Amino acid sequence: MLSTLTPMLGRKGRILKPALIALLLLAGPAAVLVSWQRSERSSSPPAGSFHAEGLESRAIYSSPQSPGYTSWVGAWEMNDGSLMTGFVQATGEVDPADRELAPEKVIDAYGVPRGEPQRDFWGLDQTVEYLRSTDGGSTWEAFRSDAFKAPSPYGYTAQATIGLKDGTLLRRVNGDDLRHESQIPHTAFLQRLAPGAERWSEPQVLMDPARRTYQLSRLRYIDDGRLIATGNYWDVPADTPLPERAKVPSTFLLMVSSDDGQTWRNGLTIPPATAPLPGGEWDTAELPDGDLAAVFRTEASTSADAAQVRKQALLEQDGEGWVLTGLRDAPFPPSGHPELLATREGPILHVATSGVHYTTDGLNWKPLDFVPEESYHSDYYPHAVQTRDGVIRVFGHVGGDDAYGERDQSITMDTFRIKADE
Repeated sequence: MLSTLTPMLGRKGRILKPALIALLLLAGPAAVLVSWQRSERSSSPPAGSFHAEGLESRAIYSSPQSPGYTSWVGAWEMNDGSLMTGFVQATGEVDPADRELAPEKVIDAYGVPRGEPQRDFWGLDQTVEYLRSTDGGSTWEAFRSDAFKAPSPYGYTAQATIGLKDGTLLRRVNGDDLRHESQIPHTAFLQRLAPGAERWSEPQVLMDPARRTYQLSRLRYIDDGRLIATGNYWDVPADTPLPERAKVPSTFLLMVSSDDGQTWRNGLTIPPATAPLPGGEWDTAELPDGDLAAVFRTEASTSADAAQVRKQALLEQDGEGWVLTGLRDAPFPPSGHPELLATREGPILHVATSGVHYTTDGLNWKPLDFVPEESYHSDYYPHAVQTRDGVIRVFGHVGGDDAYGERDQSITMDTFRIKADE
């Protein structure tokens, strides 16, 4: 899922299909292992090679209508050990001739031409659906459903949502995809949902929208208890028309918080001598020594027609932040948002629609073989977590960045374990 330069894309929905709420998954009762609880990980790099065992794949949710639109999934653990997932759903008339399209004043707010009617979500019922499991994923119940109205489905995706230590939900909203709403910042912002609260808090911006526009796509805890937020930014005000902003280079962004997201500061230094690295989606995972492995979805150059590529780097600790080093091509084909997972066993996984690889040093990658032999690839835009019993769970959605009604989508969950080779 890329930026608002394609504002007429979307998905929405609302009703849960009861028959798919209770589903048996591989792992028994377990809570997701979150980063601030990863003290059980070894403090030294793992040795040897690894493989995966016990792969199972299941659908955990399907739309109340077919073809269904359920996409852009996130997953996280709550402080009580329950497991949560969130995703965008859209329901309504499949034929755009039978539903309301975005008014001209809404389209004008984005400064780009009207897109394909099939990708206009204005007249659909769009929601972010939140499900919760208290038995390690064996059964799921509706937690809440947040309705919204927009020409595209990207503004409220739960991909970056995380559970804080006190049980608060912290979500990222991309106001850049909600430019038709004059009362909110037109850049990324954070909102909190305190335990028992009905409404999300007021928006919290991390960078001054009068000076910069930024996007965030991941929020993660690291071992010392700090939060990091990764994304990218442009050195232009948040209300800059999209065609004008497209002329400005984007830069990768990492911000860090020592107080559970109350305050933030820059945590990334990119040395001036670094090769061109246009900003985009990326992910990080922590190595035992506190350095961060990083994989970037970027472009081969800064030219307008540059090909999409994968890059990797090692972010070396420098005081309270990190310095980007060792930038190089990554051994992965272009795909969606990079997804990295630091495992209890030591290796860091790169999970993608092209397969799973692992690294023990943050730089050198090997394919993760499955036993018995099986060719595994995740569903679209995966999000991976590992539960306390060691089970790795990969959430995704069937399909791709589809137009409404193009494909019958569903939310899936794959489970497996990793073990050291003997």
